[in-house]
Amino acid sequence: MKKKTSLVLGLMTVFFLVSQLQAVTPKKWEIRSKEDFLKGKFSGVTLSSEGVLSIGPKVDRIDLPAEEFYLSAAFGPGGVIYLGTGHNGKIYRLGEDRKAELFYQATEVDVTCLAVDQKGNLLAGTSPNGKIYKISAKGKSEEFFNPQEKYIWDLKFNSQGNLLAAVGENSGIYEITPAGQGKQIFKTKDNHVLCLKLTPRGDILAGSGG
Repeated sequence: MKKKTSLVLGLMTVFFLVSQLQAVTPKKWEIRSKEDFLKGKFSGVTLSSEGVLSIGPKVDRIDLPAEEFYLSAAFGPGGVIYLGTGHNGKIYRLGEDRKAELFYQATEVDVTCLAVDQKGNLLAGTSPNGKIYKISAKGKSEEFFNPQEKYIWDLKFNSQGNLLAAVGENSGIYEITPAGQGKQIFKTKDNHVLCLKLTPRGDILAGSGG
């Protein structure tokens, strides 16, 4: 009798599971737009303005010297990071160990922009009384170019290896050769050209204000 009872219970369990499985119907939904993705929670991924998901960058915390502002950053050869500060005119260098050491002290108050050339030299734009300095990897510095402008807002290298500098308060863009010879190539009615972006074709996109 016990064997029959066990058999009956076993069959009832099987029939119950089968009936439950048959009751489950697959559901389908599509996520196509950026707005659809924004309804979810992100973990280890980033979302572009076009609605494309990609693997997100790794976030590490780095302890830095106390400064009022960190205004600029640039990557050098071998994973070196340069950071420019505000109100103290300092540039810090971070090696592979990510420990910050004072790399350069500018006479101007703010280091507003940084760029690294093909030889590993650091170019630093300072404000006010804006000047551009060239600093070798060993810390040797020289005044590279003085556009007689108050602010140097951004620095970018073009495909010819010339340095482009966005300036204010008289506004404009300067193109400077590796020898430090520069000329203004663009002037706008706004007071400042604040940022630069080069397209794959070599066109210059400039953001202005003021």
